[in-house]
Amino acid sequence: MTEEKKAEFKEIPLDLIDAGPLQARTRKVEENTDELAENIRCLGLINPITVFMREDGRYELITGQRRLIAVEKLGWKTITAKILPSKPTDVFAKAISLSENIIREKLTASDIKDSIIMLYHRCDASARTISKTLGIPYWLVLDTIKYEALPDELKKMVDDGMEVEIAKKAVDFSTMPDGTVDVPKALALAPELKMLVPSQIKKLKSISTETPTAPPEELLEKAKETPQTKRIYIEMLFDEYAGLKKAADAKGVSETEAAYTGLITWLKDEGFL
Repeated sequence: MTEEKKAEFKEIPLDLIDAGPLQARTRKVEENTDELAENIRCLGLINPITVFMREDGRYELITGQRRLIAVEKLGWKTITAKILPSKPTDVFAKAISLSENIIREKLTASDIKDSIIMLYHRCDASARTISKTLGIPYWLVLDTIKYEALPDELKKMVDDGMEVEIAKKAVDFSTMPDGTVDVPKALALAPELKMLVPSQIKKLKSISTETPTAPPEELLEKAKETPQTKRIYIEMLFDEYAGLKKAADAKGVSETEAAYTGLITWLKDEGFL
């Protein structure tokens, strides 16, 4: 009979567990354990840690060092553990630890989407926490959350190639005072929004807030009455662009809108506007 078959699972006290010397992770062990703790708080401990009992009655950790740190942060007193019947060889212990940190099945796009929505609704987790917990880009989390909140007709437009951010704005500009969405209005606005410059979109947002029942044709006409604009193009270093993209992700806006807002803010701060 193998060690695997003889192993048992049970709750053991945290204060009886010592980290083993053959952990796969030896650097930055506590990095991102706050996100892991949030994940465990929401979903519970899905994967038990692995230990064996020493002759002194204490348990030595084989795998699950970060999980142990995370549950300590949650204030847990015990943790579910897989207890090996005897001390494994150094090679076997290292192999187990490595297998948990290297062998990972990639999630499908559908799995990722379902996981994001479940964490967002069930756990009330922030987009930033979900991003770090699942190890996926922050912008993808935001887009998924925004997509899920769209009416079915707008989801179809996104499926056909429209940007989620454009569809979300169309919904925002078509939301009535009672919170309901005028879907036909949103469908009419969405294709036109991508043709507007940031200043016109800003004007459209203001008008739709002031006159929420105005028809889409009227909103678009007034938005296009915004004073004449001039389009400029800039080149950025990759590091600079990465900073712009990070800012756009953090604010939940497009890169163009983030660049526009940043430039206008600077001009105002410097007294040029």
